[in-house]
Amino acid sequence: MSYAVTAEQGTSCEDERTLPIYTTNGVSKGNGSKGASSDGNSDSNGNALNAGVRMKFQNPYGACNFIVTWDGESVSDVLEAIRFARESGDRFIQNKLIEYILNIPLRHPRPLDIPAFVGRPIWAVDNQGRALIGMPGSESIVSVDWLRQQLHRA
Repeated sequence: MSYAVTAEQGTSCEDERTLPIYTTNGVSKGNGSKGASSDGNSDSNGNALNAGVRMKFQNPYGACNFIVTWDGESVSDVLEAIRFARESGDRFIQNKLIEYILNIPLRHPRPLDIPAFVGRPIWAVDNQGRALIGMPGSESIVSVDWLRQQLHRA
């Protein structure tokens, strides 16, 4: 997959070696995402939409940038960005994606009563009481209450 880009290039992070943000025809793509209004309660795959908005990423760089700049609102958006970025065959993207996922708990710490591992690794907890868990490639979203129940069963 190729993207039309101009010679202008910025970075998505403070470190100049990290993910670039490309501009197309002189217009910055920012994090490469845009909100899309929903006309229903689910997307084409039958997944529930979060507050009527799904993130649509222009390219894998935008999806990765979304993960790095995630605001803690919805782990569904993070999972969508991860899956979109994984579709890229770009080795750089794949390597950076792992790093970005590992750093989510540092930027958005879990609640104190939720450890880093409850049957599977816990990567992110959002403001809505949901958690992104699982091994890379088999992530899922569960409620924080469910995680707490699992802790008490052990």
